[in-house]
Amino acid sequence: VFFIQACQGEQFQRAINIEADSNDYDSLPSYQGSNFIESIPEYADFLLGMATIEHFVSYRSPSSGSWYIQSLCRNLKDGCTRGDDLLTILTKVNNEVSKKLDTERNAKQMPQPKFTLRKKIIFPVC
Repeated sequence: VFFIQACQGEQFQRAINIEADSNDYDSLPSYQGSNFIESIPEYADFLLGMATIEHFVSYRSPSSGSWYIQSLCRNLKDGCTRGDDLLTILTKVNNEVSKKLDTERNAKQMPQPKFTLRKKIIFPVC
């Protein structure tokens, strides 16, 4: 595990105002009597599940479909039933897909979730 604190450019993220889930304005934070409007970074709460890392191929079997999509669907079905959060599920997908082997080329595939999530995502089971 690596934690790296470093700039990756010179741009600043804009704050985007968010609407409250209710009209209970007393529950919003206030800072020293000022009129505080809750905001989040402009690119917050995105998740992009990539089938593979940059510059590499992803595999698809003509008979059984994409390694990534097949694993993703199976793990979403199982994980949502157990109450797993989405990043836990995607980690299981990464593990499963990384164990597969293209025997013709002796090659592998490594999925990569990219995210700016601020909270866990758990899908309710209906």
